[in-house]
Amino acid sequence: MRNTNIIITFIAGSVLSISSAEAALLKTEINDWDINIGGYVKVDLIVDNNQDQGDLAFTGGLNTGEIEEERSVRIHARESRLNFTAKNDGIKAVIETDFYGNGGNQVVSNSHSLRLRLAYVESDHWMIGQNWSTFMDWIAYPKFVDFSSSPGVSFIRQSQIRYTNNNWSFSLENPELKTYMGNSNDILPDMVIKYRKQGDLFSYYAAGLIRAADITNNSGVEDTVVAAAAHLGLAVNLGAKDTISISTILGSPGRYNQEKWYSANAYIDNNGDAQAVSSTSVAVAFKHKLDDGSFNASIAQLKIDREDGLFVDTFEKSIEFHINRFWKMDNGIEYSVELQHNRKVEFNGDDANNTRLQLGVKYAF
Repeated sequence: MRNTNIIITFIAGSVLSISSAEAALLKTEINDWDINIGGYVKVDLIVDNNQDQGDLAFTGGLNTGEIEEERSVRIHARESRLNFTAKNDGIKAVIETDFYGNGGNQVVSNSHSLRLRLAYVESDHWMIGQNWSTFMDWIAYPKFVDFSSSPGVSFIRQSQIRYTNNNWSFSLENPELKTYMGNSNDILPDMVIKYRKQGDLFSYYAAGLIRAADITNNSGVEDTVVAAAAHLGLAVNLGAKDTISISTILGSPGRYNQEKWYSANAYIDNNGDAQAVSSTSVAVAFKHKLDDGSFNASIAQLKIDREDGLFVDTFEKSIEFHINRFWKMDNGIEYSVELQHNRKVEFNGDDANNTRLQLGVKYAF
């Protein structure tokens, strides 16, 4: 009953505060440039049933072992966003920020610093700057209320140089490889190639990734590791309102898999050779369009493969389930509710679970 009262109060207060704000989308022209400034305000209420995961659900960060489970409540507006777009004679420039930067506290002001999301320029076939990685794709991406993602999908933004021609894309992207018990030095940009095609009945994509780095363990042994991965996705339209999709990531994607960034992805073995850690992940999603919004469900799993006995107290497997409903009102406000269940398993057998209820109120301008 107590949680129900909290939820009712949150919804009522959010509706009053957001609907009273004047929507203001700025579109203008300055010196032949088309300027667009927009964004949205989003407020989330989160109830974690087993352990507090904070503003973002992250299965890999669950605490395992003997812990005392307890319920926690959090309300925040950090996902709120601002974006700036300028277009002129075939050139497009984008800057976008949100409030998931460092700093902030819950004692007095709840202030949080701005964080750079996107900053890129497009012209003809070229895109240069910080944007969504070419390795990821939205075709088979599940729809969430929680701002974080889930295992089995790629979710990464970074600086890159990308060339796109028809259905093909090629990119050189910022490298960052994490190693077990040592350090790494990225020696080449990450290289990505992707083919994607969208159609009325089905859409699909296939992406390949190659990374390289010099790694050194704590004993001073050095070697070079080369890691490769593939990302495949398919979405099928089951009529005008229903879509089912599946995506899988294979090989050694490292941080290019949403949950894998938490775990190191290369190491020096007992013979002094560098090895890339491989993994297999899959995500299946269902989307149903409604007159006033949508209903969505997804399930995903990530399994990490690794040499037996190597750091047995580290992350091995994660499983997530999401079910949510979105409502879009005539006044522009969007309501959402999501039930999420996460499970984490470590190589030593320890595991942890959390069930999260999340309510969102969003107003775009």
